[in-house]
Amino acid sequence: MDQQKRVKLYTSPTCSWCRAAKAYMIDNGIEFTEADIISDPGARKEMVLMTGQYGVPVIRAGNGVVVGWNEAEFRRLMELQPKN
Repeated sequence: MDQQKRVKLYTSPTCSWCRAAKAYMIDNGIEFTEADIISDPGARKEMVLMTGQYGVPVIRAGNGVVVGWNEAEFRRLMELQPKN
């Protein structure tokens, strides 16, 4: 994995897919910052400007973005090898 990629996870408190994405990152030792778009209007605006939509989770890694939780797409974005 490219250790230089900074990961930011945009979430909301009631989002089960956000919890799944967060758990995956914790379980796999991926450092990330979390931005709750409900309590942080600046993060919400940043996310909407970046993606054009309000749905979460949104994951930004380096210059790439994944909208929704999709492990395969996240692994591709992070250039991680598939799990065996």
